[in-house]
Amino acid sequence: MNERNVRREAELEALLDTIQDPCSLALGRPLGLGALGIVDRVEVSGGCVTVEIMPTMPGCLFIGVIEEKIERLVEKMAWCDRLEVKIVDGLWDPSRIVVQDPGADLTPRAT
Repeated sequence: MNERNVRREAELEALLDTIQDPCSLALGRPLGLGALGIVDRVEVSGGCVTVEIMPTMPGCLFIGVIEEKIERLVEKMAWCDRLEVKIVDGLWDPSRIVVQDPGADLTPRAT
C-alpha cells in the first residue's frame, strides 16, 4: 500500500470518529464511531474509499443515519471519487470500545 493511501485512511478514521453514535449520545455518553468500535475498516485505493461498519446490534435503527453521515463527511474529501459503505456481518461487543480515558464511566446517565 502506498504512503498517500495510508495517510488518507488515517485521516478518514479520525474524521469518522467525529460522528457521534446516536445511541451513545441519547444515553448521555457520546462516543464517536471509531471510539465505539463501529468502524471496522477503512480502505483507500486512489480515489476510491471503502468504509466497513459493524452496528452495535443487529437491526440497528440508526444504521441509515450513520451511513448518511459517513457519506456526507467523506464526500467533502476533494480526492474521493467513489465511496462504498459496507455493513459487516458479525457481532459487536463492548471490547471494541476504545476509550481515551480508561477511568471513564460509560454507564448511561439517568434522564
